[in-house]
Amino acid sequence: MQISLTKKRILTIKCVFLPPLRYQLPGGILLNVCGVSLAPNPTEADLRTRLDRAAARLAAGFPAPTAATVPELEIGTLAEFPERGLIAGDDMTASLVVPIEGRHCAAAVLSLEPEAALLWIQRSSEGAQGDPLARFREIARAAIETLMGAVFEEPVRLGAGMLHEADIPSILHGTHAPADTALLSARLVWADESAAWGGVFYLLAEPKQLAAA
Repeated sequence: MQISLTKKRILTIKCVFLPPLRYQLPGGILLNVCGVSLAPNPTEADLRTRLDRAAARLAAGFPAPTAATVPELEIGTLAEFPERGLIAGDDMTASLVVPIEGRHCAAAVLSLEPEAALLWIQRSSEGAQGDPLARFREIARAAIETLMGAVFEEPVRLGAGMLHEADIPSILHGTHAPADTALLSARLVWADESAAWGGVFYLLAEPKQLAAA
């Protein structure tokens, strides 16, 4: 069984300080352009603590007892990636790209190697039947919502997500976000008694929202 993502669309992110506007993106997706920044800016230690807690909450949702860790976290800019940042896989990944609506000028990506994505689906859906691609979209979207809420310490509203099957540098640079866009990458690892799996969570944000570089 393989995850096959055949349609690749480009998500363009514009982060500027203007009154809130809405841009029409390819594929009919609307993205809010924010006019605010968050304060106070979190430190890297703050972000690691928040993501550790979020990963543990996600682990609690698996049918079997599961441990969660965030062993690596990097904060830089899109221009510095991949020299500064974490890579989900050496080749193709299964990735969900989601814009964040409302006052947060941000977008998130959750990226796993195909084998890890399939294992994640199996572990989170014990005994479940159905389309694995649809299930991946469902659980990745729920995970992004939890992780984003942890980073910003408040609920977030997700826009329409897009599935990609590509290497992660192509996905991130394909957003056409400005070069100085802040990029957080965090490696997430879950493990039960018989297997371990994980991926990388990426957050693209207006620089003033992530000043922990």
